[in-house]
Amino acid sequence: MQTDPKPCQCGCQQDGDPSGSHSDCCCLALGRRGWILLLGFLLFVFVLDRVTKIWASEWLYFHGAVSVIPGLFSLRYARNTGIAFGLLSHYGTLVQWLSPFVFVALVFFFIKSVHFRGLFPNWRAVAIGMVVGGALGNLYDRVVFQYVIDFLDVYVGSYHWPTFNVADSFICIGVGILLILAYQTEKITVPSATDTH
Repeated sequence: MQTDPKPCQCGCQQDGDPSGSHSDCCCLALGRRGWILLLGFLLFVFVLDRVTKIWASEWLYFHGAVSVIPGLFSLRYARNTGIAFGLLSHYGTLVQWLSPFVFVALVFFFIKSVHFRGLFPNWRAVAIGMVVGGALGNLYDRVVFQYVIDFLDVYVGSYHWPTFNVADSFICIGVGILLILAYQTEKITVPSATDTH
């Protein structure tokens, strides 16, 4: 027999669905749906990143840059020995050794944040999956090749944004979602707390 999700102290269910008022829900104890979303997006981002990097290595590397939107966006194979967007590229060896520790710290942080009390647990799970999946994709490159494969080139005229990849894109999207959720949570919960006084 299926039992109802155990309510949190604040009155909402463990899967994040409010049992009463939307603004009263403050739990982020991920239910089955949240974990499926987190692991699903993590796997999706990692696989998509690997597939596109293999294509870039085996086709783009030999055929040269491909213009997608002239004067704005092209595909261009590049090797990045630094961190995201080519930063710290002159410290490749240091970045290579530090990357596994940074990844472990990142995973530990997000595992802790899974039990953080906040709104929108399923969206938070999606965002965490994007960030960890992207970080894992770049870590794979760094461990196996000692560099990260980049191929997305955004530019205007002669100015080029540092070349990046699918993993970088999803990391930025995931962090952006987390920032929006943090802002929305504060905007919803702070007035509720003030009303009680």
